[in-house]
Amino acid sequence: ASAPSAMPPRLTAATTTTGTRSQMIEQVFLSLDEKTRDGCLDKNELRILAQHTGFEGDDATWEDEYLQLCDEVGADPRRGVTLPLFQRLVDDDSER
Repeated sequence: ASAPSAMPPRLTAATTTTGTRSQMIEQVFLSLDEKTRDGCLDKNELRILAQHTGFEGDDATWEDEYLQLCDEVGADPRRGVTLPLFQRLVDDDSER
């Protein structure tokens, strides 16, 4: 059997129900937090998702984007994004 893909599943309202979507978001969060298991997604952990969803910038650009994301949801960038804050980020359908 092959190893599961590291890429998180694409989350869309069209393919999931509310309960299932919430569970999927939590699974993606836990998958991204697998190395540290500290309940927060730091800059490096969150970048994995960003790259799978179209981010192509360099380290400096990601640093700026990460700080902006943390500011938008009220996360401490030194600690990272918690599951409830991650849920807000994922559910935000505004254009960036």
